[in-house]
Amino acid sequence: MNWNTMNQHQIQEAYLKTFVGSDNKLWVYRKNLDMKPIKVAPLNCTVLKDFQSVEKEEFQNKAIETPGIKALRKLIKNVGEITDGEIEIIFNWMALHSIRNQRARERIFQNKTEYENHFDNIYDQENKYLQDFNFCDQYTIHEKNEFFITSDNPVFKVNIKDTIVLFLTLSPTKAIILTTHGKR
Repeated sequence: MNWNTMNQHQIQEAYLKTFVGSDNKLWVYRKNLDMKPIKVAPLNCTVLKDFQSVEKEEFQNKAIETPGIKALRKLIKNVGEITDGEIEIIFNWMALHSIRNQRARERIFQNKTEYENHFDNIYDQENKYLQDFNFCDQYTIHEKNEFFITSDNPVFKVNIKDTIVLFLTLSPTKAIILTTHGKR
């Protein structure tokens, strides 16, 4: 494994760019609520040095992130029907970002070596879990002063009665909702 020093995004930079303002920066709200929000370029958000090998980073970028952001942008821009293949690509992207963020890595893996050795297995499990979900709806905000936010965990889960609902914010004005109800 190659461990050259490298800044690596836990959440894809291209995804974060969909949330920038006219100044090409994001408002970042620190977890410590006593701190005021600051503006940061996506290049500098959710970045850590060397949390995974260069090979794993390059593979994820080529095989998952690049096709994933392309499919997500299609949803954002409402360009035609989303295909079954694109849904699979989006599920791959969601699985990656569900377990690659810092909180998930700390909860699932004991250290960097365990992450490197077991990531693929955990990723496959997460991807298999997502196969039980169906695209339920796409929600668009039309009000001027309302917007969605994202976080260092862009896929979040809510239990509503006997149904699990997943939300993925696509942009400040769009989100998709997935549920275990219905057929694919």
